[in-house]
Amino acid sequence: MDAVTTIDFSQLRFAGQLAHWVAAALLLVFFLTLPRFGAQRRLMPTWIAAWSALLVATTVPGLSALGALLGRPLVPDSLAILFDYLGFPAQVLFVLLVTLAAVQASGKRFTPSLIQAVVIGGALLALAVGVVDEFALAKRFMLLAMPLLFVGAAQLLFAAARGQRTRGMTFLAATMVIFAAVTTLFQVAPTTVFHRLAGDWLADRIASGHDFGMAVLVALLGAAVVVLVVQDSVLLAATAQEERLREVGASEDRLKRIIEAAGEAIVTVDPARRVVLANAAAGRLFRLPPAALVGRDLGRLVVPEGEPLTTAAAGQDGVLLAAGAWTGTGIRPNGTRFPAEVTTGPLPGDDGPAGGVAILRDLTTQLEAAAEREAFERQMAASEKMLAIGRVVSGVAHELNNPLTVVLGQSEQLSQVAVDLDARESIRLINEQAQRARHIVRDLLAFVRPGEDPGEPVHLTDLVQRVVTVQRPRAAERGVALRVEPGPEPVGVLANRIGMEQVVTNLLENGIDAAGPGGTVTVRLGTHAERGLVMVEDTGPGVDPLHQDRIFEPFFTTKKLGLGTGLGLPVSRALVERHDGTLVLENRPAPGIGARMVVTLERCALPDPPEPQPEAPVRCPPVRRRDTDDLLPVLIVDDESAVRTTIGRIFHFWEWPVLEVDSGEAAIALLAQTNPAAWPSVILCDLRMPGMGGQGLHAELVARFPALLDRLIFVTGDVVEPSTAAFLRSAGRPVVEKPFTIAEAAAVVSRMTSPH
Repeated sequence: MDAVTTIDFSQLRFAGQLAHWVAAALLLVFFLTLPRFGAQRRLMPTWIAAWSALLVATTVPGLSALGALLGRPLVPDSLAILFDYLGFPAQVLFVLLVTLAAVQASGKRFTPSLIQAVVIGGALLALAVGVVDEFALAKRFMLLAMPLLFVGAAQLLFAAARGQRTRGMTFLAATMVIFAAVTTLFQVAPTTVFHRLAGDWLADRIASGHDFGMAVLVALLGAAVVVLVVQDSVLLAATAQEERLREVGASEDRLKRIIEAAGEAIVTVDPARRVVLANAAAGRLFRLPPAALVGRDLGRLVVPEGEPLTTAAAGQDGVLLAAGAWTGTGIRPNGTRFPAEVTTGPLPGDDGPAGGVAILRDLTTQLEAAAEREAFERQMAASEKMLAIGRVVSGVAHELNNPLTVVLGQSEQLSQVAVDLDARESIRLINEQAQRARHIVRDLLAFVRPGEDPGEPVHLTDLVQRVVTVQRPRAAERGVALRVEPGPEPVGVLANRIGMEQVVTNLLENGIDAAGPGGTVTVRLGTHAERGLVMVEDTGPGVDPLHQDRIFEPFFTTKKLGLGTGLGLPVSRALVERHDGTLVLENRPAPGIGARMVVTLERCALPDPPEPQPEAPVRCPPVRRRDTDDLLPVLIVDDESAVRTTIGRIFHFWEWPVLEVDSGEAAIALLAQTNPAAWPSVILCDLRMPGMGGQGLHAELVARFPALLDRLIFVTGDVVEPSTAAFLRSAGRPVVEKPFTIAEAAAVVSRMTSPH
């Protein structure tokens, strides 16, 4: 029985040594496979090195025990001797490394160089001690060092065990204390206490179970380290998750602040299109607190273009929640509507769309600005058109004024010498129509370049009757009835008579064209609020509402191509507005029964009609030389021979000597060859001529004949052209406007030649 028992306990000792070695190896493998994260990440190399040292210390005993159990040696003698010498230094390294790692886990910090120095120094010291005294002193060192180091490290761990790391650090500290106590007991007890108290038999049994106990202690210590590492890793993961949650919360708060600070109206909606979030700009857009928008259907706040405004359209989801931009109508709770531009996008969720986001903009200001820009562009285009027609009118006026000058001048001269009454009346009509043509040209010039026209008292009824009389044949030719309702009393207005005749003529011509065969045009006269009224109504189709805003634009016409220039109404309005009047279009009460043009002008008292006076010929006496009493000539400078002849006949009628030249160069040459005492007393010079015109002649007189400047009179048909008007103002010389009457020419010449 004793032999069997001895064999059993011997095998138990071998099994314990093997278990000690296997436990060290398994823990080393476990530490190698632990995840590299957590607070122990920087300590993992130290823990791995500690268990590597323990594995070195237990390798030879473990393999020897395995060989004993198998009945054959597994470790060569040379290797056993080597590991015997390395075993004690490895144990010392294990104790040092575990202690260093535990101290660092408690919060203490060591530099890598210090750890390296301690490890290398401890290993070398342990190796030297083991070689010198064959480990006798080493065993005593281990008896003192292990409790001292482990218990000291455990105290630091107990002190640092706070918060969520309490369990892991306390477990490690307690395990280190137990490991140090039990190991010391196993090393001391068999040779002291148990041999004296229990005898050799019990002491041998305890020694046989020593290695099993060490294996258990090593496993327990490793488990404590694992608990600490895992707990720190979990703690770090929880801290990281908490930090991420804080970052997400901060990001959400930042996003909310950005949305709130945005100038654009932003709303988010759930999959059912109900508003979940609305910023302050959205509240301002819909005239509600942002919180009051939450829960409302987006489809009732903004409706895509073309959808009914009363209810949300059934098929809007694809528009309201899809990515894109569209326009529509915003509907405020109070019922007001505004044009809106909407940019939408879906918000993805785990199981599909989680709703959407919409950015809304009120287009009212933008559309108003676009309308203003369009109006400005139209105005600029009209200005460019007016500039173009101004150039044309200026050229046409010059070309028309020359023949009109001839017609007016010749008709006036003929009317003064004609004896036959019928001939005199015909000449008077020619002169009157030439005067009208003259005023039409001036009105065109004034339209493109408005000037001041104070107007004069005009008998409105007589004026309208005269125009109607002229227009009746035209109306009859087109099958249109022309009627006049003069009103209960005569009406006097302040206006330009010829200009007002042109206005009424334009309105009647438009009315006749609009009424068509079988239609009627009615002219009504009256007063309202101290203003005279002229209303021209027709029974035509009226003006299309789409054209009402453009009817007074230059060059805009509703007539067929070739039947209208688009200038009649703009010129008429300009003529009326020049006298603080108005010209407006009114469609008659029922659609399709004609249009009404209404002219209003300031009313004034009509002067008493002048008593008829016999016409006396207008005369302007010639100027004589002081030394010889001879008559001084008039010099006419004009490139048009008919104009020169007409003006010359006027002065011949006044008994003036007349000199005629067709250019500024010829005039300068004539003056240079003439004795200054015989220089002309009056120089009538056209402004626009081939070669040297009026401006060039003026410059030559300033440079060569300054004494003749006071005798210079300009004759021109366009005094409103900007460059011409500027020159005339700077020159300061009298001007006779073509076409002119004999009286007008006589007045200018008399003022200049009469003694002061």
